[in-house]
Amino acid sequence: MASVTPSQGLANQPLIGNRAKILLVNKDPQDLAYYRQILQKLGCQVRASSSLAEGVQYLGCEPFDLVIIDTMAARDSKGGMCSRARW
Repeated sequence: MASVTPSQGLANQPLIGNRAKILLVNKDPQDLAYYRQILQKLGCQVRASSSLAEGVQYLGCEPFDLVIIDTMAARDSKGGMCSRARW
């Protein structure tokens, strides 16, 4: 992050660095849209998925800095999606 003098403040500085790539998995379309909008406003690149199967496909095709999975979706997968993430 660029250095900022106290008089400049942080209002125009990115909060999450240089365009972090985030995979967002949530079955609820309203939640998905809400969180996507917030993350994009923070300067993130967001790949959104409404299903675990699609999320797993995205994990196999491109790297992500962060994966956010809805707790209900994660419970349904029994850890399957997390085991496919490349560390």
